[in-house]
Amino acid sequence: MKDEELIKEIAKRMKRFRMEANKSHSETYIETDINTGRVESGKSSTSISVLKKLCVYYGRTLQELFKGL
Repeated sequence: MKDEELIKEIAKRMKRFRMEANKSHSETYIETDINTGRVESGKSSTSISVLKKLCVYYGRTLQELFKGL
């Protein structure tokens, strides 16, 4: 069962993390092999391991990502 609201909030936060890290979708894909467009679209759920990899890449933590959710 999907929680659409939660998925969309996580997508929004991941986009903010990417923008604050001053990274483009292309640059992130080349360096992590993760399609951030899919993660940030909020149209599907993403694994915790992918979210952790992106958080580390952006210099953030999973705690920051999930705080207040």
